[in-house]
Amino acid sequence: MVRRSLPLYANMDPLTPNDPIDLLVERCVAIKEQGFDALKFYPMEYEPLDQATEAVRRVREAIGDEARMLLDIWALGDADHALEAAHAFAPFDPFWFEEPIAGERIDEMAEIRRQVTMPIVTGERQMGRQHFRAVLEKQAADILNPDIVGVGGLQDIIEIAGMADAFDVLVAPHCWNSTLVGAAAMVHTCAVMPNALIGEYFPQYEPFCSRLGSVDMEVTKGVAVLGDAPGLGVCMNEDVIASYEI
Repeated sequence: MVRRSLPLYANMDPLTPNDPIDLLVERCVAIKEQGFDALKFYPMEYEPLDQATEAVRRVREAIGDEARMLLDIWALGDADHALEAAHAFAPFDPFWFEEPIAGERIDEMAEIRRQVTMPIVTGERQMGRQHFRAVLEKQAADILNPDIVGVGGLQDIIEIAGMADAFDVLVAPHCWNSTLVGAAAMVHTCAVMPNALIGEYFPQYEPFCSRLGSVDMEVTKGVAVLGDAPGLGVCMNEDVIASYEI
């Protein structure tokens, strides 16, 4: 085991197109007050680009210069669109620039990386070691974020991280909307990854997930700390789960 704890970033969840920037800012400030110093949000929800840039500016102003601001572009356009957004957002010092284009467009991703200064993140929608090997060989990303639930299993994500480490590339696992099984698997696998940077977390889902079960892991001020329970340390509440049967 490399570590027993892992820093987390709070995913702010996509809002709806009609939600004002004020709501995003309020949510970011509230999560930062819970102790998270890394926050991810989706600026392209506020397109056109001038409005998206205003959202980034407002969040940076609200959370301060020391907090890490992670921008997820959600692969909503082509490479030219992604580059335009990257240059617009760069003055506000984003911690990373995630999914500028679809992950399978590796050559274009590599070209984007060559033209921007912020770290490029990709991998959440991809499966298989072959894909990630191609990303690494073409130097298309600074950080890989394979999804702990969708990439193919615990062994797969550990092996992908091992490949990335050989290329001096960091890993920050994506974690689909979970503070329970997925989050436990993410933190446990990161415990044996020397190049694990940070993990994804959804603090707003804690109340619901805690009804479904418990996990031997404490999350305090944006850091997950593993307990000593065997396996992933997860205990499911089968009675509650049964109530959601369709």
